Amino acid sequence: MLKEERQKMIVDLVNQQNAVTVDELCDTLKVSQPTISRDLQILDQAGKITKTHGGAVSVSIGIATEPSFVFRKSQFSEEKQKIAKKATDYIKPGETIIFDSGTTVFWMTKYLHNINNLNIWTNDFHIAMELIEYEGIDIVFLGGKIRKKYFNTIGVFTNHTLDNIHVDRLFIGVDAIDVDGGLMVYSPDEAELKRKMIKAAKEVIVACDHSKFEKKALISICPVEAVNRIITTKEVEERKIDDIRKLGIKVNLV
Repeated sequence: MLKEERQKMIVDLVNQQNAVTVDELCDTLKVSQPTISRDLQILDQAGKITKTHGGAVSVSIGIATEPSFVFRKSQFSEEKQKIAKKATDYIKPGETIIFDSGTTVFWMTKYLHNINNLNIWTNDFHIAMELIEYEGIDIVFLGGKIRKKYFNTIGVFTNHTLDNIHVDRLFIGVDAIDVDGGLMVYSPDEAELKRKMIKAAKEVIVACDHSKFEKKALISICPVEAVNRIITTKEVEERKIDDIRKLGIKVNLV
């Protein structure tokens, strides 16, 4: 395949799917990672796509366009694992907890081996399947309408369950966050679900990587003041962290 033909196919795939990973492009086009990385660099410089860490997004992607789970999982994975490990410091034996869907919260499942007698509620298939082998953890799956590209549930049945429970702590993911816009997501249905989760929890902890502080998303869930703690990384601008701490919110930087 000629280089020009391959690069045209890359642009077409990115525009069709809004976001793709390097691995997906390698599998589809049957070429090596270095080749794809060079192509993405050339296409980014030409303004045809936007190169990201581990993949690419369409130049037309906007605040209402939600990347797939596969794409999000490929982004900043080492950073997300550090955040997740720190977040588990706030889990105690005997607690009832909601694990919101999301790739950073998903990584928390890797660090729960030594915590027993937990009751975890989640609407995320990946989280539920990861926890199913843990003897000391009871899992309650929040049923509802399945979002196939995101491997989670939303809708009236999910929300109805959340209206009738009370938990010790919620670990929540977001698509964007800042003092002005609060916690934001791309999907209106997911925004309503997360509001229900927040209302059900005594304590709300946001676990998100630094990129969530650099953009906006379509729907505001709630003001930043509605959460108790944010766990993120030192890559976030110091000014943004200072603005959040002035609101009385605890922030952990890992």
